[in-house]
Order: sequence, then C-alpha cells, then structure tokens
Amino acid sequence: MYLTTLLLLANIYTTISAQTSNDSSSSYVLPLYDPAPLDRRQRVAKNQQGYLYGESLLGNLSFFPTGQLGDALVAKEASLWTSEAELFESIVHLEAQEVATALLKVSNASTTPSTSSTQELASFFALYRNQWQDSNPDGLDVGAYTNFTQDLYFSMERLSVNPFSLSRISPNQTLPFKLANNVTMAITGTTLSKLQLAGRMFVVDHSDFADLPRQPGKYSASSTAFFFIHPESGDFLPLAIKTNEGADLIYTPLDSANDWFLAKTLFESNEAVFVDMFHLSATHAVAEIVHQAALRTMADQHPIRGLLDLIMYRAYAVRLAGSTSLFNAGGLVDQNFAFNASTVLGWNSRLYQNVLGRFQTNYFERWFTDHGLINSSYGPALTHFPFYEDVKPVVDSMRVFIEAFVRSYYPTDDLISQDTELQAWIVEANGPAQVLDFPPAPLTSRTTLVDILTHMTYLTGVLHHALNSGAYAASWHLPLHPIAHYQPLPTSKGVKSVLPFLPNATHAINQIALLNSFNRPSYKYDGLNLPALFSNPTFLARANNDTQAAAARFQTSLTKLSAVNQAKSFDRDGLSQGMPFIWRTVDPMRLPSFLSM
Repeated sequence: MYLTTLLLLANIYTTISAQTSNDSSSSYVLPLYDPAPLDRRQRVAKNQQGYLYGESLLGNLSFFPTGQLGDALVAKEASLWTSEAELFESIVHLEAQEVATALLKVSNASTTPSTSSTQELASFFALYRNQWQDSNPDGLDVGAYTNFTQDLYFSMERLSVNPFSLSRISPNQTLPFKLANNVTMAITGTTLSKLQLAGRMFVVDHSDFADLPRQPGKYSASSTAFFFIHPESGDFLPLAIKTNEGADLIYTPLDSANDWFLAKTLFESNEAVFVDMFHLSATHAVAEIVHQAALRTMADQHPIRGLLDLIMYRAYAVRLAGSTSLFNAGGLVDQNFAFNASTVLGWNSRLYQNVLGRFQTNYFERWFTDHGLINSSYGPALTHFPFYEDVKPVVDSMRVFIEAFVRSYYPTDDLISQDTELQAWIVEANGPAQVLDFPPAPLTSRTTLVDILTHMTYLTGVLHHALNSGAYAASWHLPLHPIAHYQPLPTSKGVKSVLPFLPNATHAINQIALLNSFNRPSYKYDGLNLPALFSNPTFLARANNDTQAAAARFQTSLTKLSAVNQAKSFDRDGLSQGMPFIWRTVDPMRLPSFLSM
C-alpha cells in the first residue's frame, strides 16, 4: 500500500506544483532596471488595493490576508492543500482502525497482565510496532522502544526535540524553587548554590499554564523543571520537576520509578502544548506577515518577491485549515489537549506578542545565545547539542545561497538604497503590517537583507519542520509524551501505577493519529524536499545565472548533509550525539521545502 500511496501523493504534488507556478515568464529584475516602470508601478498599486490585512483567525497573532487578491490567494492555496490533506487523512484514519483491531486481538489473547511497571509502559509500543507504515514509514527514533525510561533520554530531548523552552540559569538569578542540599548532593555531587554559581543549571518553566482552565475529565501540570550539566561526567541530566498543580509536589530521580516517570510525563504534556503553539507563532505567523508586506509593495518580477513567493508556497492554507479543524470548537485540540482551543489560543497570543513574534530576536544563533545554550559567558559549554549540531550546517548552507542570490542582484550596497520597492517593503513591514522587531527603515546594507532572507528560509524550511511535520511522527511517542492526563494529579507520592493517568487505547490512538497527520513522508520522493527548495523550475527560469549556480550548489550541499544524518548510529557507549536514541528529524531529504502543515 505504501508505494501506491507515494505514487498518489506524488501525482497530487506534481499537479499542485504546476498549478501554483507563477504565470509570469519574465526574468526577475529590480525596479530601477525595469524597461516598463509605469506599468510596474500600476501593478504594485493594484497589489496594495487587492492585498489587505485581515483578522488573524487564530488568536491575536499577525494579520491574515483579505481583500480581492488576498481572498483569491487563500482560496487557491486552501483548495490545493485540501486535495493533499483529504488523501493523507483518509490513510491515517484507516491505519487508526487497523491499530484498534490489532490491539483488540492482543487484549483478547492475553490472560496474564504484567505486574512490572516497566513492562506496563513498554506495552504502549504495541501501538506503533508494525503499524502506521504509510503515515510514518520510518517509525520511531531508534532507541525509543528500549531506552525511553532513561533520564538521559528525557533530558537530551530538551537539546534535540525541543530546545526552545530551555534556558541556562545565571549565577545571580532567583531560582523558581529550592531543593534540599542533601537531595541535590545525592543527584549531582554538589550543592544547589554551587551548581548555579558554576553556570551548570538550566530551567524550563511552564508555570504560566497554572491559570488556564482544564477540560472536564482531563488534567495537566504547569511544571517547572531543573536540568544540569554533571560536574564529573559532563552529561546533561534532569534534576527536579515541580508540578505547580494539585499538591504541588517536587519530584526528583531519587523518587520511585513510578513517581518519577509520572512527573516526566506531566512535564512532557506541557512541552507538547508549548511546541505546538511555538511552531504556530514563530514560523507561520511571522513568515506570513513578512510575506504579506512584500505582496503589497513589490511587483512579482522583483527577485526578493520571487524568493519569498517560493519559500511561502501554499502557506496561507494552513492557518485557515487550523481554524476549521484544529482550533475550532469541538475540533482536534479540544478532543486531545487538556486545555480547550480557545484557552490555548489566548495563551499563545501573549507568547506571540511578547516573545515569538519578534523577528530579529529569534534569529537562529541569537536565540540560543540569549538563552545560554551556546556562547555562554558563564558555565561550561554543552558537551552535545544535537539540535544546533544538525540545524547549523543547514542554516549555513541557506545563508551561502542567500548571499550569492542577493549579491547577484545587488553588486553594491548603493543599489539597496536605490531599490524603491525593497525600501517600501521595509517601511510596510515596520508600519501597517506591524511586524515586531523587524530591521528598521531605511535598509542600507546587503548584510541586513541577507539576515532577513536567511531567517525567513530558516523559519519556513527548518524550524517549522523540526518542531512539527518532521518531528511529531518520530519523537512525540507514548507513553512518555501524553498530550493530556486522565486522572487528577496525585496528592502524595507513592503511586502504584502510572497507567491510570495515561491515555487509554482509544485516546492513545487518537493522539497518534493526530500527530501522524502532520507527517508527509512522500516529500523525499517527489521533489518537494528541502534540497530542492531553490531548484524549483519556475523560480530558476526567471533567476539569473549566478542564482541558478548557487541553487545547484545548495542542493548538493543539503544532499550531503542528508547522507550524514542517515549515517547516524550508536557509539560503543550506546549513544548517538550523547543521546540513547538516534535523532534524524533534521534530515534534509525528509524535510519539506515549505510550510507544509
């Protein structure tokens, strides 16, 4: 069935690519070199009248397109998105039914339920083994079946699956909670204060979930967690998790296996909400509004507009689809999350306005520097940082292409200043579009333009997929990662079993189906993966020779990076990049070249 699925999807994508090609066959040209400047200015004026800023659709995020041209663009892209989504959702639905049938057979055949806590938890993998082979043919991360209860597995997910909630604690920072010295000594070999003064402590703080109401029958923590770099081994490990809910218990690795694993699942449930909303705000909402400003100020034969149109392929279908199936009343968020959609969107709106909507603040290197994960002025460097290790060479390759592209159209900085459409875009972004923390007008250097375009390509081509379509199918597996819990949080330690708190078979299948629906495994076969991003035939046909050559180099570079990713294996200590699992999410051949979901 999988080959048939690939062929069907590839046919759809080929059709979509043909339908969404730019109708104009003219080469990209700057406005000061355009032989028909009056006609060009008239078309830009029509864009300003036809592309308008509308309501966000999903909370208080950036504007969403409206107006005659905006509505037509959204309708076109929504139609193309639907043709793909309907097929893939039918595949996931069929697979969910197959898993339910298989579980029923196993349940009927079993007469001796396990009394081992570890075996109870491992039973969740019956939900995955030899299942979901069309929606997730690559399966779970290698090591997930065997090592998911390890503390190193849990902590290193913070440095791979989601490093964006993590920050290093400065030596003079007030700690959100304290631990007894004997507890800290037993886990770390030193005191809490010495650990902090040495710059070895890190925190993830989801305590702002505390004020969010839960849905009936569902429960959640609003956890705060400490992690640390071990003074002797250098390993990045968990130290404590405080629930901030119910009895507000503090759990550590010194607690029983059941208590500690439950605490980790409560933390991961908070992480699931954070990651889902982070991806929506930091990628979709930011990239869309920057592009909308370009639609209103640039002619379609402007090279910068051409690049932005390319990386924003089919982008405006996603927020619309989210408003009608994910975040609608009774939709998939309400069905699966502990918080309802309205609550989540309200919380996310604050996150966007205060943090994630800020353009320059969220540059790749700057984010991790500001949060103490790289280039820290205090404390030792992380021995391993898999997310940074895998993403940096991809972003570097993007920057190399962008630099060649920009310099091919702007041999000098003076041309930047003379480009009226480019300058109008910067003014629009800072003004009517209300892009937060965007580089100010006037734009005077090619370096700043390279920064802008590299960040846009990172958002749409890497960050989105690392947190969403590339990650969910592999990394967010049960039993470690429930989206919600189904029993009230314990009033004391000493739980006999974690299972009553976790999703039952029906809830578990629904969760897996939801997460797998974000996956698009066939992209690596149909020319819509990341290495092919700048090799789009329509884009290349309009681009100059230097851009065409740079696109070929980019494709070669990312193909080599994919081979490196695929060659990952365990070392003699049973680790890959310091982790007891093999993380292949940022494999360029598996990443879409656009905001797919």
